[in-house]
This record gives sequence, structure tokens and C-alpha cells, in this order.
Amino acid sequence: YTPNTVYQALPLSFKFDFERARRVRAKLKEAGVEFLQYYRPLDYFKNTEMLYMCNVCLPIHQDLTIEDIRKVCQIIRKC
Repeated sequence: YTPNTVYQALPLSFKFDFERARRVRAKLKEAGVEFLQYYRPLDYFKNTEMLYMCNVCLPIHQDLTIEDIRKVCQIIRKC
């Protein structure tokens, strides 16, 4: 980590495939890959529950190595 690094997140949507999104999150966590899950459910917006359940936001920043990217891609492909 360098102090000038800008960390962003790359959102992926698994388009109503809640089970695959859950598997991806579990495998990323198991591998020690940090991720975010946006769109917390709001009672008055029904679609936010769906968005929350089928999204995974991957890290994307200047300190990622090619090996890091390959590792994340391999995890997602296997799910």
C-alpha cells in the first residue's frame, strides 16, 4: 500500500443469479480477496434487495498485480 493509491471498486452483477454471487463472495473471502457489496436493501425500494444479493464489487487500484487479477478471474470462472 502506498499513501497515494486510489482504491476503487469494479461492480459485477450476476443478473438474478443469487447463488453464483453468493459462491463468488464466499470463495473471494476464503482466498483473502477483499470485496464490497453495494446497494444495501431499503424497505421502500424493492429492487435494492435484488441488487444487493447479486452484486460483488471487486477491488481495482494501481497496486494490483497481474497475478492478483488472474487469481480473482480464476475464482470467478470456477464459480
